[in-house]
Amino acid sequence: MKLFRKMSMFTQILLVILVLLIPMGLISCVYIQRIQGSYMEQGTANARQTLSIHVQNLDSRMAAAEAYFAADHYNNHQLRLRSAGTAETYRLAADLYWQELNRQVVYGTAGADAYYFCLPDRNYADVAVRTAYSGDRPALKNWLLENCGPGSLSNGWSIREIGTAQWLLYITRTDGVYFGAFLNLTSVEKEIRDDIAYAREQVFLEETRAAGAATGSDSAADPAVGKKTALSASAASLSAPESRESIRIEQPLSKRGFTVVLLLDKREVSMQLPSPFFFLLLMVFLLLLAAMLLGLAFSKILVRPVQKLVHAMDELENGNSGYRVDPKGENRDAERLNRHFNRMADSLTDMRIQVYEKELERMDTEATNLRLQVNPHFILNSLNIIFSMAKSGGPGATEQIRSFTKYLADYLRFSLRHTGGKVPLRQEMQCVENYLALQKVRFPGRFLYLCDMDDELGSALIPPLLIQNFVENSIKYALNPERQTEIYVVAAKSESRLRISVCDTGNGMEAETVAKIMDGEIFCDAAGKHIGIWNCRRRMKLLYGDDAEFRMTSRPQEGTQVYLDLPFEETES
Repeated sequence: MKLFRKMSMFTQILLVILVLLIPMGLISCVYIQRIQGSYMEQGTANARQTLSIHVQNLDSRMAAAEAYFAADHYNNHQLRLRSAGTAETYRLAADLYWQELNRQVVYGTAGADAYYFCLPDRNYADVAVRTAYSGDRPALKNWLLENCGPGSLSNGWSIREIGTAQWLLYITRTDGVYFGAFLNLTSVEKEIRDDIAYAREQVFLEETRAAGAATGSDSAADPAVGKKTALSASAASLSAPESRESIRIEQPLSKRGFTVVLLLDKREVSMQLPSPFFFLLLMVFLLLLAAMLLGLAFSKILVRPVQKLVHAMDELENGNSGYRVDPKGENRDAERLNRHFNRMADSLTDMRIQVYEKELERMDTEATNLRLQVNPHFILNSLNIIFSMAKSGGPGATEQIRSFTKYLADYLRFSLRHTGGKVPLRQEMQCVENYLALQKVRFPGRFLYLCDMDDELGSALIPPLLIQNFVENSIKYALNPERQTEIYVVAAKSESRLRISVCDTGNGMEAETVAKIMDGEIFCDAAGKHIGIWNCRRRMKLLYGDDAEFRMTSRPQEGTQVYLDLPFEETES
């Protein structure tokens, strides 16, 4: 057991498969060959025995027909027919002989299916037929009248197709009078096929060159030795070829120059055997047992170690950074995986600390960059305005410069002091009013500012310069030289959420531009990149994660609306 635990996972699995499946496969192959061979031999022997019984019966019937015409009554009726002088005497002799033949047909045992006599010179023939074949009597009589003639038929047995059936014909001829019997080979084939009980077997007579040439063996005799004739007019019997997949069984007719041949399809014989069914059940049981054992082996060798690692990874993912697995495992590879996992978890904890510190540094850098991106351009514009007012030297210029400078100082003091974190909403709105006071000097009469905010929301906390950025965008991009632009800022509390909207009635934006902004892209045009909104959304993401929502709508010449949905937070004092 200790040696097995020291093996690698691959070696353990391979060993289990070899121990379980190879002996099972060898046993199954030997069992299948022996059982299948045994039942194939048994099926062939049963078919040979059945065929032998029918051939013996056919031999007996042919012998009985031959014996009948060797008896004295045969010679008597022959003399009467030949010696009949008048037509009336001939008809009387023919009727008496037909009645004799009919009694033989009705009361005879193991005889022919029909007896006949034919006088070609009088163009007369009559046949006594068993009731089962009474419908064939006209066809048999017509065939005799058409074929009986000088030198046309020889004595003995031959095979003829008359009507819709194959017949075994016996002929004996004396002084121009034909006597004989018919045996229906179609019925013989049906009896054989019914007893054999296969769907694709072939039954036919093989006529040899000389009587008694065939033997009773099952060897593959050359079909070219004699004439091969189906027992019936069955298309399957006439056309189906012999092949290596056939079992050939032969039974000769005693000293009559015929051999009855039976061809069985090997696959059909094997399908009739009961052994495959039981073998299938045995194989299913063995496979289920093997699957169960393999499942237990794989569970012990592979599944449990993997599940242990998966559970450990889930613990780390859920924030349990101190979780570790037991280094002892089910095999050598599992122990190595457990040790590597513990080392990886230790490294991951160190990496998280480093990433967190770098993230704080990056956030501080982004806040600093944001201040640098916003302030320089604005300061330059403000200094230009102060310079212009000082240069004009008009009445009240000093007071205007003093007032403008105070707004600018308050605005810069706020933006430079609050480079991160959150500020009370009242301070943010004061910064917005300082900024707008500066812009009224630059754009006198061009815009109207309205603010709707409850006094109790003054202590609510928001990221600094968040509202100011959107108000600044309304000044930069929304002012219309032909009409006054209205700017609305609304702040309201709804349950535990702070909802802020900044709307203007200015120039608006195209739907394509709004879609890009909503997708988080940095909007670019001929003036360059516009990163103000992107920066605001980035700061909201850093501070609130997915708990903050940003939405914007706009139409050309109809204005722009920005909606901010933030978690409500208040200062403690």
